[in-house]
Amino acid sequence: MNKIIFEEGDEKKALDFLRNISAKDKVAIVTHTDLDGVSAGKVIFQFVSSIASKENTEIFFIDYSEMELITEKVGNDFNKIIFSDLNIDYPNEIKKISDNSEILIIDHHIFDESLNSDKVIFMNVKGYCASYLCYYLVSQLKEIKDISGLDWLVACASVADFQFFNNQEFMKEVYEKYGDKFEVVGDFVRKNGKIYELENNLSYSIIYFKAKKNLYDFFDILPEDINNFGEVLKYSNIVKEEIENQMEKFENEKENFGDWYFWKINTAFSVGGMIATFLSLKEINKTFIITREEEGHFKVGARRQDGKVNLSDILKKAVEGIENSNAGGHAKASGATVPVRDIDLFKENLKKLL
Repeated sequence: MNKIIFEEGDEKKALDFLRNISAKDKVAIVTHTDLDGVSAGKVIFQFVSSIASKENTEIFFIDYSEMELITEKVGNDFNKIIFSDLNIDYPNEIKKISDNSEILIIDHHIFDESLNSDKVIFMNVKGYCASYLCYYLVSQLKEIKDISGLDWLVACASVADFQFFNNQEFMKEVYEKYGDKFEVVGDFVRKNGKIYELENNLSYSIIYFKAKKNLYDFFDILPEDINNFGEVLKYSNIVKEEIENQMEKFENEKENFGDWYFWKINTAFSVGGMIATFLSLKEINKTFIITREEEGHFKVGARRQDGKVNLSDILKKAVEGIENSNAGGHAKASGATVPVRDIDLFKENLKKLL
């Protein structure tokens, strides 16, 4: 693996944090709910639980909007906490936790301020998915635990997050290892083959388990062997069929504003971001913003592939002044959470910005 130059954080400190985990430590792993977040959690969990024991290692899956509540989730029960794939815009929450715990953050999102301190190690670099960053760090400690058997999962996460340019040497090696061929066509990975199909099915299965509010069950049955997927993949076809149905509805229900589209999707599955991705790949110079109501909020997925609009900045500006809202992500793919009562205000803000 090629050496990564982190934009933020000290790699030696991060490795020392991981290396110094002991059997006495109680470790919390807090990660995102998409394929990259789950994969990052799997890599870190496999490493940590081999040292601190599974009884002393607990994983938490949270959406970006739940970061503000993270102190309630981890409390004072853990002396070490590892965050991965989370757009952390709540430095005060991190400071509260760091009063009682040592913290390692491994991320690739755009951030407003450094979180590094005496108790917090904040590792950040863009251009890689979070699971690859976790894999990169843990792979340097293979004398403690060899996690190379999860290389296929990290490759799938790289495809899912469109983060496969800076680690192409790794991607080629993994594809070849499993009888596949890594190819980039324009800005996208070739849309067929073993890894691509596996990534799709894993992402669909995650959506199914999230709708059932049982992502922990998915994590438990996610195998370490690429050839042992029967139980996981049987759930993906249910979501595939729903996506096809919703894609047809989009054409009839979308609102068009110049070169961007707005749509309120109505489905039990959290597929707005995925559908926005599919649509944006067909029309790379259009912006697709899809919202879905969930527990008093609208979850927003925004995608545009030509890079001419920084969606992270746009969404952050669109939620300014809206209480109990948040936004963030990447330039081409970003998300937001907006209270139901303020969705029309959010849309009006978008009209002014876009």
